[in-house]
Amino acid sequence: MSDEEFSPAVATVAKTVDGSTVAVHVPSTFLANVATGWRTLDRNIRFPHWAMGITVVLSDSPGACSMPAVFHHPLTVCEAEIDQLGHVNNLVYLRWMLDAAVAHSKVQGWPGTAYQQLGAGWVVRSHHIEYHYPAVLGNQVVVRTWVADMKRVTSLRRFKMLRIDPASPEENKPSREILLATAATDWAFISFETRMPKRIPLEVSSAFEIVPDPSPAAPV
Repeated sequence: MSDEEFSPAVATVAKTVDGSTVAVHVPSTFLANVATGWRTLDRNIRFPHWAMGITVVLSDSPGACSMPAVFHHPLTVCEAEIDQLGHVNNLVYLRWMLDAAVAHSKVQGWPGTAYQQLGAGWVVRSHHIEYHYPAVLGNQVVVRTWVADMKRVTSLRRFKMLRIDPASPEENKPSREILLATAATDWAFISFETRMPKRIPLEVSSAFEIVPDPSPAAPV
């Protein structure tokens, strides 16, 4: 690929994850400043290691390829996550949330190494979890997460944790989803040096599509 094909202002990286196409839009001015842990495709453009073997689309507009509104993080309940009552311990859901948030950030082009290079990143201000149904050993679970809001120095991330019961053609049963828990995490963006709140850079905020909460129904 020629240098002319690697000259846009914005790079869009698309990857298929669990059947869904995800994308990252990163200003080339930022990419040029990121070195640690990133693979150089060209003298001006760098992509993370997971970019190997995926589709790379370069354009002057972030609209060239839509980013995922909701990220899916699949997992299987293991024995270590079961408490004395025989179901998944309440604190495990918190770990699932954090793992899903980190995985979403990584897929969007912001792994931990990128935040370290930037010298700033996210810390938790608060968690809220509402439990709806217990999960047990061997359950197939998917954590769905999305960014619901992003302000000057804070961001609200929401979660739905669901049990996925696979379809059973022999018994003529379709697959179904059981809601296990809903949750939210309020994050603050800080400087690693000062430990003080820091304005969220455009290269970070633009990597995530905002899925706002539904507006309350108008009174009749």
